[in-house]
Amino acid sequence: MSGVFSAVRNKVGDSIEMIKGECVCGAVRFTISGPTSQVILCHCSICRKSVGAGGIPIIIASNQFFNWDRGLDSIKSWSKPVGDWTTNFCSVCGSPLPRENDSNSMAIPAGLIKQGGDDLKVQHHIYSSYKAAWDEIGDDGVIHPRNSEAQRVSANKNTHCDARTAVPLYFGRTHCLHVAIEKLNTPNNQNNGSI
Repeated sequence: MSGVFSAVRNKVGDSIEMIKGECVCGAVRFTISGPTSQVILCHCSICRKSVGAGGIPIIIASNQFFNWDRGLDSIKSWSKPVGDWTTNFCSVCGSPLPRENDSNSMAIPAGLIKQGGDDLKVQHHIYSSYKAAWDEIGDDGVIHPRNSEAQRVSANKNTHCDARTAVPLYFGRTHCLHVAIEKLNTPNNQNNGSI
């Protein structure tokens, strides 16, 4: 990804903490050896249905820092017949798994983290107007109610970050049809022009 990539350096002293994750049964394991985004939680109906919960919290990591440790033969994919939405899952236990965010990065379900990532926090709630009626957002993450608050981009568009928050602003085709969380420049924006 181009530009500043990380909101979380996963620091332990002067080194970057390694994040390790796995599915429920442990058949699929992965390591992230570099910076990641903070947590982005999508509340759209597709993401909710894909995990059977109020949404899917993900982090984004550059491909250069992401490594599958084992279980590639246990990874299965499903693509929505209409639209551009794909999910990976473990063929043994059904856990959602990391998948391509764009050609340069992976979207990793945050619930799979087994070790590391202690500094991660929910930074964005996207498609919150589609959240389940019983879902209560109770953290400090910025709330983005509708698609109209995000700009659609093609998979070929360069990514960039808001320098004040260092959040990668491209949220790729993994979820919600090429959504990019972009800086809002509206007078009513409660977050000083950034989302």
